[in-house]
Amino acid sequence: MGRPPDPGRREATLARATDYVLAHGLAGLSLRPLAAALGTSPRMLLYDFGSKQELVSAVLAEARRRGAARLAEGLPAEAASPEEHLR
Repeated sequence: MGRPPDPGRREATLARATDYVLAHGLAGLSLRPLAAALGTSPRMLLYDFGSKQELVSAVLAEARRRGAARLAEGLPAEAASPEEHLR
């Protein structure tokens, strides 16, 4: 019986992977260079995320969450919504 997944490690890896993708982009993303940059192995990335597609999906969701949080931080008190602020 294997060791259960560590959600803390997965979240830390996701944060670092998101930083990497935001700096380098998704075009040509390969697990080997990503894993090397994160100080892990491609096998551990697949263990934590299941597949490259799931990893990319999680990274994109985290990038969207960060963007929304950054936008919300900059909203003036009188703005009713992020959309109104952008207008």
